[in-house]
Amino acid sequence: MDQEEAVTVKDTRAHLTLEQKAQLRAFLVANPNLPQFAVTDWVREHFHVRLGRSTLYRIQRAPESAFASGNLSRKKLRRVKFPEFEQLLLKFYKEKQDVKQDVSDDELLRKAAECRDSCGINDTDLKLSNGWLYRFKIRHQLANRSPTVVSHVAFALTQ
Repeated sequence: MDQEEAVTVKDTRAHLTLEQKAQLRAFLVANPNLPQFAVTDWVREHFHVRLGRSTLYRIQRAPESAFASGNLSRKKLRRVKFPEFEQLLLKFYKEKQDVKQDVSDDELLRKAAECRDSCGINDTDLKLSNGWLYRFKIRHQLANRSPTVVSHVAFALTQ
């Protein structure tokens, strides 16, 4: 086969979710003496991805708590740029939820602007957009839970 005819296929990078990493870590703890090729075969069979040695090593050496909290469908753990700001805003949201008050997106954005100013963050460094709000809510697993509405049909059926 000529060099021109040979087609190289580059593997795409694969990322496991936190839940998958926790499963892999549990498998590694249950089978500590398993050779690495057997572990990679298990990963390929269960998650349909190929992982490198360094990734397996990092997952094996990570603390148990690294994969046990937060949004388990996340694939990457990125640090936020302004953690104090996010903690202030999250505290506001949780205080509202504790007294059973819904927080609208507009109210959350207004409070985010106040928190940004109180933290001394420039608006060019942190633009508060709908996209930012969407990612903030996903990052912290926030959802607007509307009050449960009982329909008239369901009420009539119980009578």
